[in-house]
Amino acid sequence: MNRDLIYPGQIALAENMLDSFKDAMVGIGANSEAMLGQGTTAYGLACTALASGVVSGSAFAVQIGRGFMFSYQETDPNAYGVLGADTATNILKTGINLGTTNLGLTNAAPATTGYSVNYLVSAAFQEADTGSTVLPYVNAANPASPYAGPSNSGVSQNTLRAQTVVFQVTAGTAAATGTQTTPATPSGYVPLYVVTVTNAQTAVAGGNIAIAPAAPFLRGNMTQMVPGFGTPVQFTSTGTQSFLVPPGVYMIRGEVWGGGGAGGGDTVAGAGGSGGGGGGYALGMIPVTPGETLTVVVGAGGAGSQTGNGAGGGTSSIKRGSTVLLQATGGTGGYYSGGGGTTSTGTPGVGTLGAINRSGGGAGNGQAYGTSALGGFGGSGGNGNGQGGPSNGAAGQAPGGGGAGGINDISPGGNGGAGEVDIWY
Repeated sequence: MNRDLIYPGQIALAENMLDSFKDAMVGIGANSEAMLGQGTTAYGLACTALASGVVSGSAFAVQIGRGFMFSYQETDPNAYGVLGADTATNILKTGINLGTTNLGLTNAAPATTGYSVNYLVSAAFQEADTGSTVLPYVNAANPASPYAGPSNSGVSQNTLRAQTVVFQVTAGTAAATGTQTTPATPSGYVPLYVVTVTNAQTAVAGGNIAIAPAAPFLRGNMTQMVPGFGTPVQFTSTGTQSFLVPPGVYMIRGEVWGGGGAGGGDTVAGAGGSGGGGGGYALGMIPVTPGETLTVVVGAGGAGSQTGNGAGGGTSSIKRGSTVLLQATGGTGGYYSGGGGTTSTGTPGVGTLGAINRSGGGAGNGQAYGTSALGGFGGSGGNGNGQGGPSNGAAGQAPGGGGAGGINDISPGGNGGAGEVDIWY
């Protein structure tokens, strides 16, 4: 960051003062760019409903609150006082809206019953010279009587280069409610909010205001953000649960394991059922919003059977409403042996939607050895069982291990290990 040097007794020039202002702007821009990048970003600028009549001529109106807009711009597209234009470099500039801005939308709701219309509220960074006035200039012939304007011309000149945020409302076309579309964003602007007005309404309500899908809002400030992923939340109980995103959390790391398949049973001496497949696994980063609630589903392990195939394991997932964000399916159950062992095994589950997706471990076949037998091993953490004599298949280990096959007469396959969901923030 540059700083002008001025020495005792030196006659300071206008360039020195203006260079100091410019250098401060460049330094702030560099700091902003290091944190936000070069894209347009908005912070604050909350949109609230106004009562009918607050804005003259508009029964429907909203208010935009205090906030800022960061925009990548030429350093000085026009001459800055005695300094020339600087279009060779760009910096991230800050448009400031310290007060509130009232925006009128329309004076009437759609006239057709069952119709609605969308209004787009968009914003843009604006830099403009303002504060025009006639400035005093030195009169060398008579310093006590300054000139009015340059060369005593009386010409007014701007005194402030202001960086602000300007707003625009664009009306869509009324259509049957649910089919109306939002108008395109005007050139040079970014979308902030969509305000929907429905037939028979008399004023905007809070529920009519939604953040535009492409709005470039900064999600919280640095004091609200939680660094890293140092806090784990472990879900091991099977079934559906919920996770409330804490304040300041905008990203979570999720891990999901599907339930393991159970081992196949056996009712014949000297035979063994096959092992159940291991549950799948997925790991992924998920953008979230503080205060939202995610649905967490932990898949159960499959139940072993004495006289049939083992049951498959359940699917584990993280969801937002009905949208699946991360998922791992359970392994299928092992096969029943009616004598002579098995030639098919439980199929492993698979992970999907993650940055890392893995299949569960494969299972083993049951084998016959005359009067002795070997039950098939379960996949991904399932335990094999011993040979000879009636024996139940061992249960799979959680998370997601497949159960081992039963052996040697009236022996059920082992249960699959339960799945698991871990969330880090």
